[in-house]
Amino acid sequence: MAEEDIESPNAYFQRLAKFNVCDGIQVEPRLWWNEFVFDVGGSPRVYATDNVFYNGDEYPVRITHILAAMRPRQTDESPAPSATQGDERRIQRYGLLVETHDTFYQNSLHVPLPLWHNVCSAGAQAIAPGYASVRFQKTFPLAQRQSWVVEVQLETTPDEPRTVGITFHGVGRISKRPYLFNGQVNLSDTTQGNIDPFELRSQGGEPVDIWGMSLFCSAIEGANDAAGDIRQLRVSIRSTGNGTQQNWESGPIPAAGAEPLAPAVLWGVTTGRAIIHALPQTGPDVYGWLVQPGQGFTVSLLNYDTTHQATIEEAVWLSFYGYVVIT
Repeated sequence: MAEEDIESPNAYFQRLAKFNVCDGIQVEPRLWWNEFVFDVGGSPRVYATDNVFYNGDEYPVRITHILAAMRPRQTDESPAPSATQGDERRIQRYGLLVETHDTFYQNSLHVPLPLWHNVCSAGAQAIAPGYASVRFQKTFPLAQRQSWVVEVQLETTPDEPRTVGITFHGVGRISKRPYLFNGQVNLSDTTQGNIDPFELRSQGGEPVDIWGMSLFCSAIEGANDAAGDIRQLRVSIRSTGNGTQQNWESGPIPAAGAEPLAPAVLWGVTTGRAIIHALPQTGPDVYGWLVQPGQGFTVSLLNYDTTHQATIEEAVWLSFYGYVVIT
């Protein structure tokens, strides 16, 4: 072999960096989320709950997106203590700071959340307020007779019931025909409910590669304003059969009681009403950060409007979205 045909170490490492440094036999979506509560008279800077933005799985997780949204108003009192509480436009008054692997992203100072948004995510005007969808970075299989366990809950008690639903989109591995798995349920209060797993069950004779998911929360029955509100829906999802059979989302665990369900608005990675930041591409079909088991992020939010903060509590939902690589 001629000397010029021998690849230099630098060229080898450059070529290697173009490919995924962690390939597995299967992937599964993951959503790490936290609620940042800004108390009346409290500090304008709030840190994430311990061990929330942290890989507690036994497999590595690739984080591809960061999402943020305002928590809706928490009271039905009329007149409201503050008409602006939960106004989703107030997300402009908050800044985000992320530290990972002893480096800051994007800056060592808090960056206003509007400057993080870099994804075109607007949906059809007629359904946008009540809808969220995600197109998964990588497909994963749904085997014959496999299903999902989907738990749902409303953020606040409505005057009349709301209809909430979920749809999984897939393609048959052999037939290449499209599949839709849909389920829905009516909710009238904040009691936790679930969608019938039979409605989401694969009845075919071939594996289905799932490539996307949609969520919807309707307006209350009989309302003059027919627009839904996806921020009123909380959800927990896990698949049965293949995969890890663990919940796709993880969040703060309260001192007493069960872990709260994740805000559905944070699943609007592709279409929705949250701020969405897609992390840079680092190789062919490779995005963001690879988080090994035991690794995580240091995250804080800063409220720039301390005058408003002193009048009533507000909260921001923040999530890191990606997928676990099952090796």
